[in-house]
Amino acid sequence: MMNRLIFSFLILLALLSGTCLAQQTRSLEVNLQLEQAYDQALVMEVSVRNHGFVVVPPALTILRPILSSVTKTVVIPADQLNVSINIEGILSAAIDYSIRFHCISCASSVPTQFFTADGTSLGLFNAAYIDPEQLPASINVPLQTLGFIAGQVVLANGESADRSVRTTVRLFDSDAKQLITSQPVTIAAGDSRADYRFNGLARSDRLNYLVELDCANCGPNRQLFAIELDSFLNHLGIDFLIQERLVSMSDILYLLLAEEKIHQKDLE
Repeated sequence: MMNRLIFSFLILLALLSGTCLAQQTRSLEVNLQLEQAYDQALVMEVSVRNHGFVVVPPALTILRPILSSVTKTVVIPADQLNVSINIEGILSAAIDYSIRFHCISCASSVPTQFFTADGTSLGLFNAAYIDPEQLPASINVPLQTLGFIAGQVVLANGESADRSVRTTVRLFDSDAKQLITSQPVTIAAGDSRADYRFNGLARSDRLNYLVELDCANCGPNRQLFAIELDSFLNHLGIDFLIQERLVSMSDILYLLLAEEKIHQKDLE
């Protein structure tokens, strides 16, 4: 242990003082795997960081400063579950490594996480520090992902609205009967449809979602329709169909039950 501390101090002091140490480099193949595929491309940033090891007296606080880092980006195409990336130029002479995964402009789909022996961790302090001798040439990384529910509010028969049709799509925890979020959705005059989308949804075996359309402005009677969805799945094509009659008459809502469940979780 004492030899490790002394070696750590020497490496840290050499790098911080600007001393150039001729060091060999190595490469690492990272195989990224999603729990659920997405209907949009995801740009992932993978960083392999070389850490120092410093004990600061008098409290003997342990610091793990980043001495060097190699970063590379890779695109996971839409509707694809995995992709491989080869990272070169990693310093071989290291105290420890850690590996960070960051989704650029898509944190609501894949949160920032760190490699561990059991997969990944969302907390920086739970990140695994990997001994250089124990880092293999290739690693498989099952990334933690967040879910989405998306669809449209559509006028029946392809007709266009002769006035703005204002609706609200709400998302509930169906078990706790609690509102999670809501989104106003307006079909503008002259249009026949409008999109809605809920991103960043938690996945849990103790949670189901309830998606509800409230079309209080469609007619004199307040209309509500809802559908319950599995939180482990991404859901695309959860559409609500509005059958609009003459402006002077009541508007009638129908729930279009043509749900398209995509990218189901492989439980095996």
